Amino acid sequence: MSGNDEKRTEETEEALFHNRKPDEKTYDPNVVINHVQTPEEKVLLKIFDRNIIPALWLMYLVSSADRANVGLALTMNVEAHHGLAATVGINSVQVSLGIALFYVGYTIFEIPSNLIITRLKPGVWLARICITWGIITALYAVINNLASFLILRMLLGIAEAGLWPGMAYYLTKWYRKSEIPGRIALYYFASPFSGIVTGFISAGVQLIDGAGDLYAWKWLFIIFGIATVLIGILVLFWLPPNPAESGRWLTPEQKEFATQRLLLETHEDPLWTIHDLLRQFTDYKVYLFSVLYLAPIMVSTSLQYYLPTILKELLLTTYGPSKVNGIIISLLAIPPNVMVIVGAVLITLLSDKYKQRALGIIVFQILAILGLVLLTFGGSLGARYAGALITGLGLGPLIPLSIGWTTNSKDGSVNIAAATAIVSSIGQIGAIISTYALYAGWPSDAPQFIGSNMVNVGLSGMGIIAAILLKLDFIRLNKQIDERGETDDGRKIKYLH
Repeated sequence: MSGNDEKRTEETEEALFHNRKPDEKTYDPNVVINHVQTPEEKVLLKIFDRNIIPALWLMYLVSSADRANVGLALTMNVEAHHGLAATVGINSVQVSLGIALFYVGYTIFEIPSNLIITRLKPGVWLARICITWGIITALYAVINNLASFLILRMLLGIAEAGLWPGMAYYLTKWYRKSEIPGRIALYYFASPFSGIVTGFISAGVQLIDGAGDLYAWKWLFIIFGIATVLIGILVLFWLPPNPAESGRWLTPEQKEFATQRLLLETHEDPLWTIHDLLRQFTDYKVYLFSVLYLAPIMVSTSLQYYLPTILKELLLTTYGPSKVNGIIISLLAIPPNVMVIVGAVLITLLSDKYKQRALGIIVFQILAILGLVLLTFGGSLGARYAGALITGLGLGPLIPLSIGWTTNSKDGSVNIAAATAIVSSIGQIGAIISTYALYAGWPSDAPQFIGSNMVNVGLSGMGIIAAILLKLDFIRLNKQIDERGETDDGRKIKYLH
């Protein structure tokens, strides 16, 4: 497109907003589910997407890499016995304890972090989180015994606490409820993409094992730690708090329109109190969402940390020690992450288009279960590896749909922040179980990991039940809105289900 064409397009987009207010019928809170985006909104969403999503995507990319690189570090240069466990002198149970400690710190500080973000400029708080955990990641290079490994894992969890629910909360400052899950998916796919990136980088870094008197796994953490700090500094100047303070992103007319279109779906709460937090702790729907979120968190965490270990065991069983190579393991871990991306982006965007939440979650939970069963009982290397690919595809949309559905079902900044933090915290308990009690933390379960995988299958089944219960309950509550204009607790906006 030529410069003149681009200028004419910008002028046309700006002209849409002059003297334009949201249509009252379109923004009737009783028909939010049936809302159809206007041309003005489509222009806004394009602007938001190209300015907001890349920043969140980069943060989540390095977040996923920094927490999961431990799994790769265990198998890097394994043929030379230069992996993390071998060089530090720790066993598989101690590795599991260290991995789990990340989620202990993360869980404890998740809710406080997401309540603090409601009182600050969200972009500043997210940047603080990013810079802090980047510094700690780089410090992994000084790990030389069990104590330093455990302390740094705990500190990393504390530093990163609040990132995931904080990003979901930030989206509510810009997007309507029905628009959020698809946007979460757009930056969530940074997590499996990080598996692709780290797979290639760890494969390359293994070639410089011993450079500067450092093992290759230490170089991996230094590289990603520095990258994370730089991204955090960039985010500090990148993300404005809301449309009204978006600087050059929007014209004055666009800022006003962007603010007005959210007024009937969201509102600014006064400073939160303990009562606000307790109200979310006593909402049964929050716990159903927690179960819904916990199931895919457990499975994805298991694969994130232990897929390299599972692949190593598969290669050992099939070919023997002579064919096991750290670079091959790193490369084999890439395709399952590609499948996660496919599922995440495709299904969540379809979910937004058709205003469906439960159906996609149920179908893809079933797919993840089938993948886990095949990964466990497939017999041949090819069949079990196909199980890993199917599991990845099934996992793809589950986490963004779950957390997006949670934000859809709450009104007001404090309620959204508190509910997503509670759901995320309970979900991290599942991650603690996955990393401490299963896989490497369950030595007798190797090499087939039948028990660990079946625990994840059972929890995925619980996730399906939670999705069904939520759908039925939201149908009931929507009928109350149809009949008398609001639910028993005063909500006037229909639930997406």
